[in-house]
Amino acid sequence: MIHDGITSPSGEKIWSGQNWGTGFIGDFPGNIVVSTVDSVTVPVMPNLSPDWIKYMLVKDPNFDSSTLTYANMTDLFYQSIAEYDTVVGGSDPDISAFRDAGGKLLSWHGLGDNLLYSNGTSSYRQEVDQILGGTEAVNSFFRLFYAPGVNHCGGGYGPVPTDPLAALVAWVENGTAPESIGAKFIDSSGDTITHDICHYPLVSRYNGGNTKVASSYSCATSFRTET
Repeated sequence: MIHDGITSPSGEKIWSGQNWGTGFIGDFPGNIVVSTVDSVTVPVMPNLSPDWIKYMLVKDPNFDSSTLTYANMTDLFYQSIAEYDTVVGGSDPDISAFRDAGGKLLSWHGLGDNLLYSNGTSSYRQEVDQILGGTEAVNSFFRLFYAPGVNHCGGGYGPVPTDPLAALVAWVENGTAPESIGAKFIDSSGDTITHDICHYPLVSRYNGGNTKVASSYSCATSFRTET
């Protein structure tokens, strides 16, 4: 369920799962937090989801989320949408009014995000593409960037975008659509890794040379060089 995403008792997929290699806990940088008692080490689970269920849905601070079943979780998921989607929801793929007003949307998501899974963002972007003319048409006003190894808003084990706001400003004020956004990371050996993260659906192809510098890569439609 963790990687495939939560499903209802009937097998309906309710939400996307997280990517392999993603930590289970830690808002930032996302490493696994553990507790050791009497030489027994267990993971400490995050409070975000249990607290949402206790205080916002069940409305009982003493509720034990470990008692939930698949059926309970399904009911609570749809209850959450019914009660709060108009307040905090952001899943409506029809952003044509934003597009028609001349808006520009630049979004990036860490592929190692352990709180808001990037697969949910992928599904949303595909829905936008489907109703607003396809990937190329949507890229004219909405560009999405995936940062490999990056956790929730930063941290993790991959280059983190350094100044995506500057790329957005250049797009809005100068009409320069971002093909990539710069990113940086200090690895375990202390070396600085630079990378240019490509916009969806392009990927970063290695062309040879130093693997730790951005100039060794280019944006392409696949990781392999065409022959």
